[in-house]
Amino acid sequence: MTRFSSFGLGSAMVVCLLVAPIFAYCPNNCSNNGQCISNECVCNDPWAGSDCSVSITAATLGVEYSLSVPYKQWRHFRVSVEEESTLSISTMQTSSAGDVDVYVNVGALASRNDWIERDITDSRNVVLSVENVIGEYFIGLYGYIAADVVLEVNVLSTCPNDCSGNGFCADGVCSCTGEYFGPACSYTAMSLLLGQEITVDFQAAGEWKYFRSNYLSHEWGKNGFFFSVQLEPTDSNPGLVHSYIRYGALPTAMEWDYRGVGVTDPKVTSVVSPALGKYYLGVYAAKDSAYSVRFGAIQSDCPSKCSGESHGTCIDGLGHCQCNTGYSGATCSVRDTPLSPEDAVVTGFVGGEEWNMYSVDVPPATTYSIHVVQSEEAHDCDVYIISGSLHPTLSQYDFKDSTYNTVIDLSLPRLPYSESYWVGIHGYSTCEYELSIVDDAACNVVCINGQCAEGVQFCVCDPGYTGDYCQYPLSELENGIAITNSLQEGKWLYYSFPVSGSNLISLHVNERSSVGMINVFVSSAHLGVPTRHKNQFQDQGVSAQHPLTLRANTNMYTVGVTTSPGAIPGKSYVFTISAFQPRL
Repeated sequence: MTRFSSFGLGSAMVVCLLVAPIFAYCPNNCSNNGQCISNECVCNDPWAGSDCSVSITAATLGVEYSLSVPYKQWRHFRVSVEEESTLSISTMQTSSAGDVDVYVNVGALASRNDWIERDITDSRNVVLSVENVIGEYFIGLYGYIAADVVLEVNVLSTCPNDCSGNGFCADGVCSCTGEYFGPACSYTAMSLLLGQEITVDFQAAGEWKYFRSNYLSHEWGKNGFFFSVQLEPTDSNPGLVHSYIRYGALPTAMEWDYRGVGVTDPKVTSVVSPALGKYYLGVYAAKDSAYSVRFGAIQSDCPSKCSGESHGTCIDGLGHCQCNTGYSGATCSVRDTPLSPEDAVVTGFVGGEEWNMYSVDVPPATTYSIHVVQSEEAHDCDVYIISGSLHPTLSQYDFKDSTYNTVIDLSLPRLPYSESYWVGIHGYSTCEYELSIVDDAACNVVCINGQCAEGVQFCVCDPGYTGDYCQYPLSELENGIAITNSLQEGKWLYYSFPVSGSNLISLHVNERSSVGMINVFVSSAHLGVPTRHKNQFQDQGVSAQHPLTLRANTNMYTVGVTTSPGAIPGKSYVFTISAFQPRL
């Protein structure tokens, strides 16, 4: 019988255990972005995660990061805060659609289940503040719906980008040195002397360049000064720039004293009778552009040619205007007595970014048209009209025509009462014109999408149109059905909503790509098209939601949607509109 020694077997087992290799295991071999130590990944910079597969960007304070966040994916950032302060994270959505959520965590990657602060609203612009922070913080952007965003991280106790090395930081605010400007002292303005011309060989779309000039004495510029901006186009790139002038501070697209928008040919912006001091010219490139700028003085020629021979005469070679009877102002730009159809045709001249003003009194149950004929196609003047005692502006008006048409006709509404208007002729560029007032009592207006009904002396519009000439498309709102549309600065869209029964109507207009950039005006259809100054209901609030409750005391409402006075030229503003009335 064979025997087996238990000792010998145990020794064999011990030997086997001693010589068995020891293997460490890490998920995905740490994605080749780290080392596997004790079955855990130790990631190389800038990687993180259990398998070192997550890329993290080290965020620099005050620097904007433009990025795309795909659907249901993450983009991660980290920032180290050495002294206790407040961490500010801001995101701005630049795509027309999408929704990005923001998560913040300390010491570890942020996730939907692990965070200390978050914003999961559908707001396009998010500012998230985390107080009393110190150490390493992680920011996660999650694509709830794919979108393009701009991220900026700041520590409020410090200055953005450390003032770019061009200033001193005090309580989180940069005090800039020399000729540097801006919140991070990152802007500088080139000195532009009298008579000097500077050429900019290339400026990328979306960039600003600034210039500064001193208006030192009325002697060398008796009537003021001018900045000229002239494009240097090429066959492949015509270029497009906008110019803004401001006294004593850098101009922006929202804050300026004078401007020249859409400079596609030589553009001169004059500053008449200015205060002495420093002026800044900001040039914004809407497209890649090359151009030259020049600073010059207005000498003996009268500003704006005294608004034309029918307004005034330039006298004594010193640039002073002597106004004709019935006109007033430094450039004789204001007519003191109302124009009427019985008056002869008025001739006028308006300089670039200048205004001439005329008043018109319309009797009850009468329709007047404002008829303007420009003398040259190469120049352009626009017409703005407002009711009441105030002059119209580029942002305050009831009616306007800012097209390049050489012949402009604007009809004033036929009302059961008398109404006074101011008519402003604005020089988009220098422009000579003829102005006359036409009485439309015979209803000889051209009804673009309607008929001039016998006996009523105004246009009766075809279905789907509204306006004095039936010139505006009119969309009908179905009960409870939302419509999405978009607007550009100064434009209007009109909607009708039929009323049934006596229940109140709920009207909702929601901005999708902006906040406070949409205004809403409503009138009963029989009162005509609603305007800023003629309406029954309105919402000009600064939020993105514009709710209105309407009384059911009419058969049909007309809703007018337009941009707010602060809207940016050339930008589209997306909104949805819906109306609901409980129906039996």
